[in-house]
Amino acid sequence: MAARMNLSEAFLSRQKTLASSAITSVRCLVLTLLLPHLVFSQNFSFSIREQQPAGLLVGNIGQQLNHDTNGCHAHFIILGGQHSEYFRVDEVTGNLFTNGVLDRELLCPMENTCDLQLQVTIISGFATHILAVTVQLQDINDNSPVFGQAEMTLRILETAPIGEMYVLPRAVDLDTGAGNSVQAYTLSSTFGNEFQLHVNLAVDGTQGLYLVVNSLLDRERIDRYHLILTARDGGNDPSPREGNMTIVVLVDDVNDNQPIFERANYSAQLSDNTTAGQLVMTLRAVDVDSGSNAVVHFRLSSNQENANVTQQFQIDRYTGDLMTLGSLPSGQYRVNVEAVDGGMPSLVGHAVVIVDVVSSGNTRPTMTVTTFNSDHPWAVVSEFAMIGAVVAHVAVSDPDPGVDGLVMCSISGSTFGLRALGNEAYVVTLNTNLDREVQAQYTLTLTCRDNGAPPLSITQDLEVRVQDENDNRPTLTTASNTTVSVYENNNINEVVTHIEATDADVGDNAALTFSILGGPHHTFHIPQGTNVLRLSRVLDREVADTYMVTVLVRDHGHPPMSATATLRINVLDVNDNAPQFAQGSYNLSISENNPIGTYIGRMTAFDDDAGDNSHIDYSILHQPGEPQKFRIQANGFLTAVSSLDHESVSVYNIMIQATDRGTPPLTSQVPVEIRVIDVNDNRPVFMWASSSVTLVLPVPSFQSVFVIQAVDADSGSNGNIQYSLWPQTSSMFQLDPYSGLLFTSRALTTHDVGSHNLTVTATDGGMPPLRTTEILTVVVNADDTL
Repeated sequence: MAARMNLSEAFLSRQKTLASSAITSVRCLVLTLLLPHLVFSQNFSFSIREQQPAGLLVGNIGQQLNHDTNGCHAHFIILGGQHSEYFRVDEVTGNLFTNGVLDRELLCPMENTCDLQLQVTIISGFATHILAVTVQLQDINDNSPVFGQAEMTLRILETAPIGEMYVLPRAVDLDTGAGNSVQAYTLSSTFGNEFQLHVNLAVDGTQGLYLVVNSLLDRERIDRYHLILTARDGGNDPSPREGNMTIVVLVDDVNDNQPIFERANYSAQLSDNTTAGQLVMTLRAVDVDSGSNAVVHFRLSSNQENANVTQQFQIDRYTGDLMTLGSLPSGQYRVNVEAVDGGMPSLVGHAVVIVDVVSSGNTRPTMTVTTFNSDHPWAVVSEFAMIGAVVAHVAVSDPDPGVDGLVMCSISGSTFGLRALGNEAYVVTLNTNLDREVQAQYTLTLTCRDNGAPPLSITQDLEVRVQDENDNRPTLTTASNTTVSVYENNNINEVVTHIEATDADVGDNAALTFSILGGPHHTFHIPQGTNVLRLSRVLDREVADTYMVTVLVRDHGHPPMSATATLRINVLDVNDNAPQFAQGSYNLSISENNPIGTYIGRMTAFDDDAGDNSHIDYSILHQPGEPQKFRIQANGFLTAVSSLDHESVSVYNIMIQATDRGTPPLTSQVPVEIRVIDVNDNRPVFMWASSSVTLVLPVPSFQSVFVIQAVDADSGSNGNIQYSLWPQTSSMFQLDPYSGLLFTSRALTTHDVGSHNLTVTATDGGMPPLRTTEILTVVVNADDTL
């Protein structure tokens, strides 16, 4: 009897708990049935900054809604919108997250504002909220100003007036707003201030850029300028950015320099027995202009003091050779000559040649020059020689008697002088300090003249060569901070770069030896006798992508002089690393009956290479004929392409492949298990052959009458079934909610004979639960003979 009482109390306790827990669900169900068409529409907006990490919390839609859900659960779902793929919403909390890193310049190129639109539906009991959500993507300063070209060339005449302007291209910045776009331009030069930048603000707010000539130009002084035009934006997030363009200004020549003779006045001496075609001297002139403006031709001036000069002398137009046209009587002749350039109009230089024609009765002096240089006709002097050093010896003689035989000698120029050792000897001495790198050779004209009437002279040229000393350091054309590049996986001894250097000295003083002074000696080397930097081993960019190498160049002088430069060597990537997934396998889940495009999870792979070699594309490896249930996006997001049914397939196993964009591409795979989570979408189904049972008196209390059984195709709590009897209390029968056991609650008597229809309900454990109700008929007979 006690056992029967305990069973009854336990049953009543379970019934009360079930009734309490079902109140909320019944209330939501009733409201849903009574108010099925309540739909609310609202607009909300959020604001976030671009380039934030994926999974950023944008905001909580539920808090923004601030609407009473009447105690019912709210479900948040993204159902549409132009930009819905970039966001996901937590269907329980209403938190809105980003699906990836958002780039304003890709999503809203060249637009001042970037509003991303999506539509969120909230189902809460009886009400449906349709929210138009706008997420404003705020710009950050993540783009630098860029010019359309890295370098431009301008040609400007050297006579360009001050203030003349030339249009320059503007820079473009993909960022927007007054802060992040281009705000200022500057101009820098390694020379002077010959140019300046003028920025003109138009009515429409655009900026016009002009290069302005700021001072007079002179091509003969500087014929080329290198300017740097810099565009700087106003961003401070994280800092202003800038872009550069090189402007090469070529100064075009104008014929503004006349030819210049080596001397304004020349003198020559001829004998009166001179014949036609006799060379008087060769004239030279130079023009510092360029091109045709510097081409020089010679002619006799039309302005001569003696009109007969043009019948007595002629000059070669091209060589400058002044020659006689016939024999000349003794006396002095003044010849005006001109050098004419090829400019339009041409400019003219002038010189005067004084030609003394002397009688053949006077004997001309003789001259012997000794150079102290092993019988070579030229003299040699060190560039370190002291002032006063002797360069050559000059011996003169004249056989004429008396004053006619007295000889005086002179030397051209001021660098060297003549010091008399007596009446018939001189020494050539050094008057100034020498620098071979400025001038390596001098041609001196020695002139000795007697005292005859008229005087006769002799002229001889002396070549003086300046001997080099090691007074100049080598100059590395390959300057410090030079960057060169080489691919990884190289061959041993592969050339990295040629080290270029010069030395203003000559000979051994300019002979150069190259070596590595500092850096990874085991990685690079310079073979002896070369200027070639080569690789000593195979490089791996994934181990080190940059090397700093200091090279030394040394000349062979005594003592030697040297210079150094530090090179930056960048290792370029080769596609030698396959993508690697962050996990060895993935276990994901998705609820059945999902909308198409439901986000399942993200696959992440990494590639140690760089550039396109590290850019990864994802794909699903399908078997032939296999239905495609899933799709993977470029960002690794895995989504469903169809609605799934847990009762049909509860687990999918697929293979995801990551492929880089190298040549050839490399791949890797990872297995992914996708479990389809059950949703309570199946009602319980009673399992009985007959819905009728017959009892024959006597029937005692707590007698088992029938075992009710039902099944549910769902799983987990969704497939757990509890049984109930309507009405909940009965004087004749009770039902165990868990076992489905129907038993008598008291002994049955003849008063109970007849048919009794019992309403039996099977309820699963889903949220919300699903029910199936059927009638079970219990027939009570007085005895088994009836």
